[in-house]
Amino acid sequence: LARAFDARARLLAPGSLLRRKLVLVLAILESSAETEADVDRPTHTNLVGLGLHLVGLGLTFACLLVVGVLLSPLALIAGAGGGASHA
Repeated sequence: LARAFDARARLLAPGSLLRRKLVLVLAILESSAETEADVDRPTHTNLVGLGLHLVGLGLTFACLLVVGVLLSPLALIAGAGGGASHA
């Protein structure tokens, strides 16, 4: 669900707290020895594979955006009714 909410926030709330936290997590992953190779490694060595991968990423983003937009009101309701007080 984080990817869906990130897709929604990317377009509808790019400066939101969620986006800032996700960017921070990515920066930590990039600087960690255990995950640095996974984040920075090239995924394809030829243009056809890269093109297909980019099309797939675009379609995945579009689907996640729809899911994020549809679930956002439910997440807000669940967060507001969670019983946690904010001081």
